[in-house]
Amino acid sequence: MPTLKTQRQKRTFFPGPPLADSAGLLAWLESNPGTTLRLPVVIISSSESLGGNDLAFIGTDLGPPAEDAVLLDLDDSTLGIPLSTRLRSLCDAETCVVWIEGIWGRALPDLEDQQPPPWPFTVRDTGPRVEGSPQTIFVER
Repeated sequence: MPTLKTQRQKRTFFPGPPLADSAGLLAWLESNPGTTLRLPVVIISSSESLGGNDLAFIGTDLGPPAEDAVLLDLDDSTLGIPLSTRLRSLCDAETCVVWIEGIWGRALPDLEDQQPPPWPFTVRDTGPRVEGSPQTIFVER
């Protein structure tokens, strides 16, 4: 009997712009909408809502975001399992760094006329916790 489960297509990601240059990274992200990305994202949650992101930004340092950090508004509307649930299984503290895959911008038009920051990022998948200190974001080709 055939199964309904389909095998995921293998995707390939290559190093993209460096994390160290926030202004250059933001300019690259804005000029490449619709590109699938893998970003190291720092998630800072309140203790009451561990896994419900109160603050998210591109980076790897567990401290508060730098003044020029790229703050994110993580849109999980395309996920079958909410981002908060996924993060609860990945993060065992109020602050953690995880790989998040998705597309720059919103999947659905925003009803509010919100001006960034935070910058909208449509989450398509979550990866493992970030190990080490990656120097770049990753871009699917």
